[in-house]
Formats: sequence, C-alpha cells, structure tokens
Amino acid sequence: MAKMDRVPLVVGTMCTVVTAWTLCSPATADGAYREGVFGAIAASPASDAERLAVVDLARYLAQVSGGVPEALSLEEWQKHPRPAVLCGTPVDSDLIRSVMPQGASLGDEGYCLANAAIDGTRVAVAAGATSRGAVNAVYGLLRELGFAFYLGSEDIPDALPVRLPRSPVVRQPGLRIRGVLPWYNFMNSPTTWDPIDHRAFVDQLIRMGANFVGFHTYDSEPFAAYEEDGEMKWGGRLLNTNTGSWGTAAVPVDEFAGGTDRCFGRDGFGAETTFLGVSPRDAILREQAVMRDALDYAHRRGLHTCIGFEMNGDPTLPQFREAFCKRLEWVLQVYPSVDFVWLWQSETQGAQGFTTQYNTHILPYGLGPSSALPWYGAEWRADFARIVERTRGERPFFQDSAAGKRARAAEGARLELFASLALRVVSRHERAPRLVISGWGCIQDGVYITRPGGGVLGPSSRPIGR
Repeated sequence: MAKMDRVPLVVGTMCTVVTAWTLCSPATADGAYREGVFGAIAASPASDAERLAVVDLARYLAQVSGGVPEALSLEEWQKHPRPAVLCGTPVDSDLIRSVMPQGASLGDEGYCLANAAIDGTRVAVAAGATSRGAVNAVYGLLRELGFAFYLGSEDIPDALPVRLPRSPVVRQPGLRIRGVLPWYNFMNSPTTWDPIDHRAFVDQLIRMGANFVGFHTYDSEPFAAYEEDGEMKWGGRLLNTNTGSWGTAAVPVDEFAGGTDRCFGRDGFGAETTFLGVSPRDAILREQAVMRDALDYAHRRGLHTCIGFEMNGDPTLPQFREAFCKRLEWVLQVYPSVDFVWLWQSETQGAQGFTTQYNTHILPYGLGPSSALPWYGAEWRADFARIVERTRGERPFFQDSAAGKRARAAEGARLELFASLALRVVSRHERAPRLVISGWGCIQDGVYITRPGGGVLGPSSRPIGR
C-alpha cells in the first residue's frame, strides 16, 4: 500500500477552486502521472453534482501529482483519444456504455471502476447508472488510489499509480440513507458555523459517501421563525460565548484554557452573525439566509436535504394551529431546495405524553382546561395501543399508570392533528418536500405513527418508525 499522509482539512469549498470544468490547464508533471491514465479527465457532466465532483477529482489528482489534469469532454476525447479517466453515466454517453463491465448491477447510487482499452488507448472508467452513482464513482476511484476522507482530516497518497490497482470494482451502498443530523445549540456545533463552514462540511459528506443532511431547530433558534408585524415569532437569534446557554456561563476568550485564546481574533467565539449590531429580526433573517445557502449548496452537491422544527403546543387551540401553519409555510418559502421537512416531538414527550404535569424534564406546553385532546385521545386510544399500553419506559419520564396512559393517548392524537395540518399546508405547493414525523421520547421503539387508515401521511410523505 502506498504511503499516506494525514492532512488536516483546510476549511474552504472546492467549488471555488475553478468555476467551470473547462478552465483546468494541462498537466506538466513527469513520471508515472504523465505515462498513466490520470493525466487527463474526460467528462460531460449532466448535473451540478457531477460537475463539482469532477472538479474535485482534478484537484485531488493535482494535489498528489503536482500538475492539474487536462480537462476535456467525452466528445473531445473521442476525437483525440489519449490516456485518461472517463467519468459519467451510460445514459448520457455511448462511450461510457461501451466500456462499462457487462452485467454490473449498480442501482441508483452504485458505481463501477475499471481499467479498459479503447482502440489501444488505455483509460480508467469511473461510472454510475445515474448522476448520483457517477458522483459516488469519482470518490470511489479516489479511495482506490489511496485517498481517504473524514470530517476533520484526509489521507493523501504520496504518488499515483499508472492505472487502477484493482479492476473491475463494482460497489453499491450498504445503506439507502447515509447521513448526519448536526445538532444546533452548543458551541461545539453548527451554532458557530459561517457559510464557508457549512460548505466545507457538505463537501466532506459527499466525499465520504453520504447522501443526506438534516437540521433540527429549537423554538429559541432562528431557522423556523416567521415574520409577523415586523417581528420574528417562534425563534431567536444565535448566541456566542459572550452569552450563557444551556446551563453554561458566558466565558471571555482570554479565559479559554491552555492558551487557546490565541486561536481567536475577537473577544468571543461564534458565528459572524452573532457579532452584528443589528436588530433580532435582521439577525434572524441573516441566519436563515446562511441556512438557505447551506441547504442550496448541499442540494447542488447531491445530498438529500432536510430541516425541521418541533410540533409544540396544542393543535386543538387556534393560536397553536395558526403558529404551526405559519412556521411551516415560512420554512417552505425560505428553503426552496429542501427535500424533507422534519416534524419533531419535544424531548421526552413520547414517554411523558401530553399532560398537565411533567416529571423531572419540564416541557413548556401542557394540557390546558380548554383542550379537546383528551377526547381525541380517548376516541383513538386503541389505534395507539402499542405506545399507550406499554408497561416499561425510561423513568421517571414514563409513567405506567392510568394518567400516564391517558397522556400518551393524548400525545398520539396531538401528533396526528399536527400531521394533518402539515399535509394541508404542503398540499398547496406544487413541488412540496416530503414530511418526516420523528418521535423523541425515551421509550424503546417509542415512535408514534398515524392511525391505521387515517390517511394522514400521503404517498409523498414518509414516517420514521414502525
């Protein structure tokens, strides 16, 4: 195996290296690089995701060889063949179809790599049956050459071989959904990220073979707040280390331990937006713009994108119904590239249910005297029996009592009513994202689903759970 160097990830976005695939200059390095197939890349990208992956391929090959590979289209390569890497899909190119291994079953995201010869010209093929597969083929090829990708670092080989070390290589992902849920709130999280950090994170996910990124937002955070009467409702601006958060105290940078204060250029650590002297409204709108850019870029790079908020309050009361619908409409308008909207329970709500009095973990919204949820819960209780009638769960949140069962039945009804509202909202949009309903409740397998035959989650939606 070739020697590899572990290098820290340099924060930046590879799409700024070059702005178009055809701007790359020919390679100038000697040796195996010049004589092998990696001195040129022939591709006719059919999507932004493919184009950006091919640019990435050129950059990584150049990082090792010292010379930028020659860039040309597949059509140009056919007119003037030379040793090269051929990238793409058989749908978009007869040339790719002619050199793909026969009988390879790739699916939507699988890929094949192979050494081949076309009229005596040596090539390496990196291809998928679809655009997503073609992107995965690029990074599969780099891994075969000795590169490795992690969120915080990369392994880079010392040299390139003259051709693929193994051929053919046919792979499919082991998991259909492969991704991450970066969690806002603490200072070791996206709370402190700027646009360049979001993009660098997305780039690494793609290189690692992920296909999904989703974000949750609390009611105190900016990303699902909506504007009304000149103010932002159901949300607040992000915080930095100059403000206490989640049980922590404000800590000046010059008090950071171990001399780490020298790593910071200002008296505080956080996202740039948190240091702006603007109104809460303007700060929240700017932070939503950062999230929109992050989701747009992730979508362009080929990730399934998702953002969501918690279904808080009582949907039988008009103030909560109206706020929920306004939030969802705002999310759909502000994040047009999102593929999924994720609707969450609050933490421990699954175990505690919706009740008048909570245990240890006190939730902000409970059952009031004018609520109709107890009646819905009683009517639909049998449909939620799997959760309601359980006899075990995480104590002290879970209560195996008549009151606990009534609370869990009311919670099932509450989620169904919110899901019905969500479907009503998204049905008004021509290209609406799919809905994901997520439980959060400290019960093993404790995810609520809608009543059998209730028709709440339509064919364009998908529940998480059983």
